[in-house]
Amino acid sequence: MRAIRRGLALLLCMLFLLALLPASLAEENPAPAEETAASRVEEPAETAAEEEETPAFVTYGLEKYLKGISTGKTFRYRTSGYRYGKTQPKKKAEADVTARWAVFYKKGTEKADRDLSNVYLPEGVKPRYVALDAKRMKAAAAIEKKAGEGYEWRGIELKVTFTSYPDGYHSCVCMEDFYDIILHDDTCKMLDSQSKSNSYWETERFKIRVNGEKRTGYRLLCSKGDGKGNVTYDCFFYVPKGYDGCVFGLLDRRQMPKGWKDGTYVFDYVSKYTLLFRLD
Repeated sequence: MRAIRRGLALLLCMLFLLALLPASLAEENPAPAEETAASRVEEPAETAAEEEETPAFVTYGLEKYLKGISTGKTFRYRTSGYRYGKTQPKKKAEADVTARWAVFYKKGTEKADRDLSNVYLPEGVKPRYVALDAKRMKAAAAIEKKAGEGYEWRGIELKVTFTSYPDGYHSCVCMEDFYDIILHDDTCKMLDSQSKSNSYWETERFKIRVNGEKRTGYRLLCSKGDGKGNVTYDCFFYVPKGYDGCVFGLLDRRQMPKGWKDGTYVFDYVSKYTLLFRLD
């Protein structure tokens, strides 16, 4: 199913915590005409306090929606359902969701042959191996070529099993950045996409901030449904090595009955059924 696209935003906003230093006080009395070595005291040079960047998810209170990526846990998800021939965007659809770390490999080859030198996985994690066809592998290769050296893949798979819905459902994927939502969304641009039957894939480019410097990140999203209420989302981020701000998840479509509006962000649409997973 096609992911909801973000609109263009109006403002680029950075939030900082500033540590303020007290102003130096001027001496009331002039220095004596003669000064001995013993009487001189070296004053330490004042240094400006470093500006500390506040993660956007903390700023907007979104950290409470972050869930752990675990093979043994199921999360409850609710979104909008619909009936054929009728517009009922607030009709409820319910699903069970599981999340796993994921690694892709070329379909038709042995997954054990996958080179993991540019793949990040937490220690001890057994990932879900996802077979990609030739077109998706070509899209991944194009991303690697654009990015160059010093990048790594971080992947996640969400399996969504709808347990109840009227005639259909609207799931809404969310791809975000933990540290700077607005920078990510304002610079996000689709590079390529393809839709066929119940499957879809797309590649995107976006900006993130790494150690105060703007860097380019990339993403490959693949989705596939079976028409019976089972949907799988595989999202692979290609970011500078060590970057832990990638976020992927699901939003409740009932919060946006008319779609994602221009100038709005993820924090405008969250609900208690929002599921977000940070790939850290």
